[in-house]
Amino acid sequence: MKQLWNFLFFQLGWFLCIFGAANHHIVWPVLIVIAYIILYISCSETPSKEITLIFKVIIYGVSADTLLIQSEILRFEESWPLPGISPIWMWGLWATLATTLNSSMSWMKERYALAGVMGAVCGPLSYIAGISLGGGEWLSQKVGIVVLAAIWGVAMPTFMYWAKKYILDKDTVFIYSSERV
Repeated sequence: MKQLWNFLFFQLGWFLCIFGAANHHIVWPVLIVIAYIILYISCSETPSKEITLIFKVIIYGVSADTLLIQSEILRFEESWPLPGISPIWMWGLWATLATTLNSSMSWMKERYALAGVMGAVCGPLSYIAGISLGGGEWLSQKVGIVVLAAIWGVAMPTFMYWAKKYILDKDTVFIYSSERV
C-alpha cells in the first residue's frame, strides 16, 4: 500500500508542477512537493540516506536539464530562479522521482539493463507529455528526444545503483544478516 501511495504522490507532483508551470503558478506546486518530500523523509527508516539520494538525483537532473537548455534543445516555462538553468519546479520533479527509487520503483534495483531501457523510453515520453501540457517547448524535438533517451538511459540505472548502495531494503538486510549467522 505504501508503494501505491508513493506512486500516486509522484504522479500528483508531476501534474501539479507541469500545470503550475504551464499556468505561471509555480509556488503552490513547489510547496506541495516540498511538503510531500518532508513527509516522505520523516516516514523513512533511513532519513539521512534518503536525503542524500534525493540531493544526488536533483543534482543529476538539474545538470541534465540545464544542458538541454544551454544546448537550445528545449525551453521550460517559468524559468525561476535563473533563465539559463533548470527551473525550480523541475527540481521538484527530480526530487519526487528520487522518492520512488526505494518505494514504487524498487523492483528495478538489481535490473540495471531494464532500468536503462525504461529510462530511455519513459524519460523522453515524460518530457513529451509535459511539453504537450504546456510545461515547455521544443527548440529541437528530434535531437531532444535522442539526447533525453541517452540522459535517461544512463540516469535510471545510476539512480537504481545509488538507491541500492545507500539504502538496503529489508529483504536485503535480512538475507545479508542470515548469511553471516
